[in-house]
Amino acid sequence: MTDESRVATSRLRTPNTPFLFRAAGGAVIGLGVMLVGFFLADRQQSQLEATETRYSQDRAGLIRSLEEARQSAPRSRLEELAGLPLLAEFISLSAVQSGSEDARDVGDYIGSALSAAREETDFSRIILQSADGEILLATEGNPPAGVASGQSSLEAPVFDLEGDGQVAGKLIGFLPAVTGPKLNDVAGSDFRSSRDIPRMTRVFGVLAGSLIAGFALVGAFASRRRT
Repeated sequence: MTDESRVATSRLRTPNTPFLFRAAGGAVIGLGVMLVGFFLADRQQSQLEATETRYSQDRAGLIRSLEEARQSAPRSRLEELAGLPLLAEFISLSAVQSGSEDARDVGDYIGSALSAAREETDFSRIILQSADGEILLATEGNPPAGVASGQSSLEAPVFDLEGDGQVAGKLIGFLPAVTGPKLNDVAGSDFRSSRDIPRMTRVFGVLAGSLIAGFALVGAFASRRRT
C-alpha cells in the first residue's frame, strides 16, 4: 500500500473513533444510571417492608394489650365467683340430689348472683358447668349496644369442697366482640402511597438512563456529520 492510500484510509477511519467513544460512553453512563435507579429502588423496598413489619407488630401488640385490659376486670370477677364455696356445693348437690329442694334453692341463689355479676361486667352470658361438661346453670341477657356477633370466653375453675385441689366444674363467661373505631391496617394507612415509591424510582432510572444514552448517541451522530 502506498503512502497516499494509507493517508486516505486514515482520514476515513479517524472520524469513526470519536463517534464510537461518544456512543459507547453514553450507553455505559445510561446503563449505570439505570442500575443505580434499581439499586435505590431495592433499598427503598427493603426499608418500606421493614417499616410495614414493625408497624404490623406494634399494631398487633396494641390490640392484644387493649383486649387484655378489657378482659382484666371480668376475669377477676369470674375468678371471685368461682371461689365461692356455694358453687362447689351446688355442683355436688346436682350430682346426687339434682331435683331436691335444697338444690333448687341453692341454684336460684347462685343464678341471681351470676345475673348480678353479668350486669356488673361486660359478660353477655355466664354458665356453670360440671366437670363432665354438663351445663348446670346459665344466665344471659341482651348484648350491650355496639357489639358484634363474635364472642370470646373466659374460664375459672371451681374446686371441690374437700380442698384436695380437684376441679368440680368451671364458670365460663362470654364477652361480646366490641365494635367501634378500628386501628388502620397497613393497606389503609399512608403506606399505600409509599408502596409506589420504589416502582417510580425504577421508572425514573430507566427513563433517565435511556435519555442519557439517546442524547449521547444523537450527539455522536451530529459530531460525525460535522466532521
